[in-house]
Amino acid sequence: MKSCPEATVEALIFGLREGVAALATHPNRQRRLSELNRQQLSEVCERIQKFMPHIAPAWTPDEVQALVSIWGMIHA
Repeated sequence: MKSCPEATVEALIFGLREGVAALATHPNRQRRLSELNRQQLSEVCERIQKFMPHIAPAWTPDEVQALVSIWGMIHA
């Protein structure tokens, strides 16, 4: 799968500061997630686990797994 533009990745990361639940209420975040290839998804997962507390809470492994599951359902 072709990679999406870096701007799309950055916009998704910004939106994910609100947590995994925000995917359900923001269709643009779901669309951006759907555009990621497997490598980009992996990079996003690494980054959201390293959020700095003054910006957003770092994602837990369960939250990351939920994101991966959503991505998988989109790509099924």
